[in-house]
Amino acid sequence: MSGPTRNLAAILAADVADYSTLVARDETRMLAALRALRNDVLAPCVAAHRGRIVKSMGDGWLMEFASIADAIRCAIAVQGKLESDDLVALRMGIHIGDIVHEDEDIYGDGVNIAARLQQIAQPGGVMISDMARRSVDEVLGAEFIKLGARRLKHIRSAIIVHGWRGGALEASRPETGSRQVWSDAEILIVALAKTGDRNAFGELVKRRQSWIRNLMRRACGDATLADDLAQQVFLQAWRTISQLQRPERFDGWLRRLAVNVWLAHLRRIDPLKDAEEVGEPAMGAPPASPDIAIDLDRALAALPAAMRLAVVLAYHEGMTHAEIAEATGLPLGTVKSHIQRGTTRLRQMLADHATEQQHER
Repeated sequence: MSGPTRNLAAILAADVADYSTLVARDETRMLAALRALRNDVLAPCVAAHRGRIVKSMGDGWLMEFASIADAIRCAIAVQGKLESDDLVALRMGIHIGDIVHEDEDIYGDGVNIAARLQQIAQPGGVMISDMARRSVDEVLGAEFIKLGARRLKHIRSAIIVHGWRGGALEASRPETGSRQVWSDAEILIVALAKTGDRNAFGELVKRRQSWIRNLMRRACGDATLADDLAQQVFLQAWRTISQLQRPERFDGWLRRLAVNVWLAHLRRIDPLKDAEEVGEPAMGAPPASPDIAIDLDRALAALPAAMRLAVVLAYHEGMTHAEIAEATGLPLGTVKSHIQRGTTRLRQMLADHATEQQHER
């Protein structure tokens, strides 16, 4: 039995994403895929980058490298080879630190931090610590995006983390023609939030709260109520974000949550009224005095609730009729009718107001 020794090393931790689910679905195929992964991909790449596999844990591995650059290049090479694999996806974490060797095993903060970074990586992704990022040149470092400080489980101090730009991010970019092209950093922030990271979710709230509040304000015409409804949207988002399948679709998913929160509010205040009902607009809500102009928001507030929502989603959010029908659960024909009649009424209200203003002058 050898005694413990210490040295500074780069540690690469990797595991198979959704391993338990994959084994339950087809154990024979999964075990064969794991053997091929280790023998044909992992072991050759580690050897080519002057590292060694220290520990195998069935669905995970710990690898040691003398150079942090070698560890990072190895991780990127492995992920590149697995990019077209339709079964196995690895999550990877890398840190450089003090390592304790004892009885052919390794311990220490270097190992613990690498393992925690691996746990917050998305499938096909690589997370590295700030210490690792600062230990490589700018060319290799440019492969990563700084995501800020994160609290990692059982690690005393917050760790600044960086996420790899490639791999799963390249594969999951929005389709050409999408209204919003997400940045790599935002996709990684959503991926972190999906793991239960409160700091990452807080960053998403900071980036999206004005948009959701404005959407709710236009939908309900009441700033105070809009704030309450926006808070409900983000509470529901926090409870259910783990179910989001594709991080780059976060905005569409959040918008649908907002629509559902608004429709649920309508049902609470008038449970006997059908959300599809158009009805007649509440035209009898004049300005408080002739000196106060009726702007677009006040004109919107005069429309029936379902009609107002359809108009807001079409013109404020830029959604197609089909997207609005899917988000609200309304028939496509009803959505088209709401938008057509709503815009006609808005034009008429604004034209009437302009005429009144001219007469007053």
